[in-house]
Amino acid sequence: MDLRERILAAVPEGNESMPKIAARFSVSRKMVQKLKYQWHDLGTLEPQTHKVGRKCL
Repeated sequence: MDLRERILAAVPEGNESMPKIAARFSVSRKMVQKLKYQWHDLGTLEPQTHKVGRKCL
């Protein structure tokens, strides 16, 4: 959670682009984008569980 919060805090500063933020935290650009949209849409940075696909036996 700490890393997710630090990544999101770096986004609105506007000093760096998403690829530079991703490189700074050693994550992918898509991860930065996902966290930004997740915070905007859901209001949380918690990892999301997906309940799709086949059920375990």
